[in-house]
Amino acid sequence: MDSITLRARFIIESSTRIHSPGYIQLRDGQVIDVGSLRRHGLSQPAVDLGDCVLAPAFINAHTHLEFSDLCQPLPPGASFADWIDAVFQYRQRRVADRHPQSNARQGANPLQQGLRECWEAGTGVVVDIASYPSELRYQWDQFPASPDHPLLLGGRRRLPPSANRHLLSTMFPRVIALCEVLGLNQQRLETTWQWAKGKLQEYDGWRPATTSQQLSTGGRRPGDDSATRCGANCLWQTGLSPHAPYSIYWSEPWLTRLAQLMSKRLVAMHVAESPAERQYLDDGGGPLAALWRKLQFPPEVPSPTLGESLRWFLQADRCLVVHGNYLASAELEVMHKHPGASIVFCPRTHRHFQHDQYPLRQMLTGRLTVVLGTDSRATNPDLDIWQEAIACAHQFPWLDPRWVVAGITSRAAKALGIQGSFGTLQRGAWATIVYCESRPHWTAENLFENLVADVQRWAPLTEFDESA
Repeated sequence: MDSITLRARFIIESSTRIHSPGYIQLRDGQVIDVGSLRRHGLSQPAVDLGDCVLAPAFINAHTHLEFSDLCQPLPPGASFADWIDAVFQYRQRRVADRHPQSNARQGANPLQQGLRECWEAGTGVVVDIASYPSELRYQWDQFPASPDHPLLLGGRRRLPPSANRHLLSTMFPRVIALCEVLGLNQQRLETTWQWAKGKLQEYDGWRPATTSQQLSTGGRRPGDDSATRCGANCLWQTGLSPHAPYSIYWSEPWLTRLAQLMSKRLVAMHVAESPAERQYLDDGGGPLAALWRKLQFPPEVPSPTLGESLRWFLQADRCLVVHGNYLASAELEVMHKHPGASIVFCPRTHRHFQHDQYPLRQMLTGRLTVVLGTDSRATNPDLDIWQEAIACAHQFPWLDPRWVVAGITSRAAKALGIQGSFGTLQRGAWATIVYCESRPHWTAENLFENLVADVQRWAPLTEFDESA
């Protein structure tokens, strides 16, 4: 089978283009044609998926998969510093205690749990903040023993094994791992910096698995011929994440070294996440200062102002300002001058902390790029990025539903520098597809409005037939 063609009632090529009824043709995991059946005939038989909607798999622009073993979010506390303390204590217990904790889910390791949860909710690309000493082993081991195992489309259409070569490489999420650097003193910063630098060098030249043949080796580093049959390392690319302005040893030599690692890479930093952060950066006091004293982490140098740290961070070519809950007008203006900068809004995490109204209207008035993320299970009940889109639409009912969907597809892909490959079903894109059932009253004109209002769950289009 040289290619496979699918037809459905609705095919969302992008947030600005819907084909109804539509078809999409795939070869070796990529889209080679897509269009409307009203305008084009088909040159080969198609698998008819009926009354459903096909869309590009979603993009989660910010999470911390290390917390995916949590059953429920950590309490927000009286201040943001209380929550940071709870995170620190949870990490300490997890390292010291070999026994399951009361708030921990059973099963695979957190990275695998988080990846599977993201995938089952329709996420195709995950931006993970990887913390020291992670090995970046985002292993996807959900494939059966045989690569010719029968596949199902939309949970019901069984395909011949000859179709597998066109679909296997679309059946797992991709991870962009941003190595986190933090430390209020030189020793701690040196430790995380050396680890991050080592990982960036280790995966420089990494070739991710992109074809069914490469899936048999799980992706390779240069010169590495080791193989794991039918496994895939989901790692797509690496980058850097200076944690936050309040958690870095802020000295000129270190800023220069960090800037060198940031060059030509995707980077992310938590900025203006809470009032406690602003207070600490303004006068060195408040709940964060009290927490550092409690934990015996006295900063060795004064912290910068929020504006100073933001201007330093924005020197990167492509950067994600995570949260931005309390960015002031002057700081938003600084961001406007940097076209490679985007803001990641995490609506349900924002709600978890009961923050003030998110400054989304000011951001959009300033023509800033805003995309969506789930953050982690330390602040969220799950990792379903579609629920973030729904929460955003409910919080800001004046938003165009197409803008909301683009925040987890095409606009998110552009923010990450992977436009044309993910977040779209245009020709040449990776055919990582999700679907939902359609309703009789839906039309191409009202589709996005109804999706945001009515659909609670998407699912990956392709799965293995467990009954085979």
